[in-house]
Amino acid sequence: MNGKRILIADDASTTRVLLRKLLEKEGFECTEAPTGEEAVKLFHTQRPDLVTLDIHMDKLSGMGVVQVLLKIDPKARIVIVTSETEKRITDELLRMGVKDVVNKPFESERLYDAIAHALE
Repeated sequence: MNGKRILIADDASTTRVLLRKLLEKEGFECTEAPTGEEAVKLFHTQRPDLVTLDIHMDKLSGMGVVQVLLKIDPKARIVIVTSETEKRITDELLRMGVKDVVNKPFESERLYDAIAHALE
């Protein structure tokens, strides 16, 4: 997994910092986006190997970001990291093409497993 580039999109800076620390410890190169709009811009320019994405963000929600990213690249690897627990929403995201949904608060092993699986 080392050397892979991950875009972390979450409007909560504490979550972005936590994810960055956990992922960099595993050898990933990370970039952060505090908004959905910024995530789309960075995806365009950097073409990361994987995107972690929160669902609830201002303006362009995680659901909207998923739609845009999958239009740009239908093979985009996206793992949702969210506090959203409503099954119909997580099921819809998986139907759309998201690789996995990790619920906050999460254990680091659960996050690593989701990312490893998405990168296979």
